[in-house]
Amino acid sequence: MALEHYCPNCEEERTFWQVASTTMHLGEKVKFRCEECNHGFVRIDDVVDTSAEA
Repeated sequence: MALEHYCPNCEEERTFWQVASTTMHLGEKVKFRCEECNHGFVRIDDVVDTSAEA
């Protein structure tokens, strides 16, 4: 699974690939990585999105 997302390291929109997923008590945890620089972020359903952190 891939998605287009802003990469703070590349400073532009890049393709991020899903590299892992697991189910936990908060919901499905999914890890994504930038195909260019390997920057990553985590999403847990609609509860957590580490890509929104500064």
